[in-house]
Amino acid sequence: MDLLRFVRIGSVTLQCKPEQWSAALATAEQELRRALTYGFTPAELEEQKKNLLSYLEQQAKSASTRESPELANDLVEHLSSFSVFTHPDYDLAEFGKILGGVTAQSAQQALRELWSARRPARLRLGADHTRSNPRAKSCRCWQTAARNR
Repeated sequence: MDLLRFVRIGSVTLQCKPEQWSAALATAEQELRRALTYGFTPAELEEQKKNLLSYLEQQAKSASTRESPELANDLVEHLSSFSVFTHPDYDLAEFGKILGGVTAQSAQQALRELWSARRPARLRLGADHTRSNPRAKSCRCWQTAARNR
């Protein structure tokens, strides 16, 4: 995501049981490092292409039933990111045009550019899994996983 054209933000989202947050965070660090180092297999890339295509197809099918608050949120997001608000049919058509050109190599290069610092600028947990000093504990967990390459 580009934030007001000043900052490009990459994120890793994971879901786990509250008591497994530390192991999940370590796994996320290892998987990100693996993707940065070795890239993606053709099967992994095809799976993600299919997932995104399915999402865009669903968005296009349900476009006429969107509620006003959802449309308002989408408009605000597009305005704040200086991007053009488009209809889901257009998004689906444009994705179809570029889909064939996305390769495992181009995906890895884009990922490397996004994560060039190779460390998160901020770690955020959805719930207080660490009780006291969650930032320090989550940062230590990430750093420990990175050292245990």
